[in-house]
Amino acid sequence: MTFNVKYLHLLLLMAVLLFNSNISAQEVIFADYFDIKANEPEGTEVIGKVNLKSNKDIVMRPISTGYHFLLNGTQSQRFIIETQFDDMHRIFGVLKVALGYKSGKVGQEYKMHVQLKDRNSLIASKEIIVRVVDKTMWQILYEHYAPITLVNPRLYGGIKIKDVKLPNILNELENNNGKFKNSPIYEKQPLNFSKLVH
Repeated sequence: MTFNVKYLHLLLLMAVLLFNSNISAQEVIFADYFDIKANEPEGTEVIGKVNLKSNKDIVMRPISTGYHFLLNGTQSQRFIIETQFDDMHRIFGVLKVALGYKSGKVGQEYKMHVQLKDRNSLIASKEIIVRVVDKTMWQILYEHYAPITLVNPRLYGGIKIKDVKLPNILNELENNNGKFKNSPIYEKQPLNFSKLVH
């Protein structure tokens, strides 16, 4: 009987260790688009953040306190990455221009790897490209959407919806796959905005 209890404890311990190692092995880094204006000084934030897929599971599985991001690669010296935690303890990586550098000239692209480490152990890695541009994607989106948003109170919350109208609005969204009827905003592609703005 003693042998069986020890064997059971060993199996439970192995299952726990296997489960924990699988969690780390499944970490996915979300980091797809980064850009920055030309000739920005040291300390300027790059547009775009590094996110972790497991941030969505924060309530069920807290992020390890040893997690942090690093940059690696021959073109990474121009930038630094700061690991930030929000008030829910979700983890993000914010890229900034490194001390003693500027962001570079329009058209330059810097390839590097974002690494997620748990203390000294490498958990995940993803290649990213930081693009140096004349106008960031954020500026292009802002210039395109600001005029539309400011004349359409439904987009900026400029009107208070009366309780009587709320069911109709909710039905409209439900019947149209989460979209408002007759709004052109859903058909536009952000990457094409630069052609309209320039």
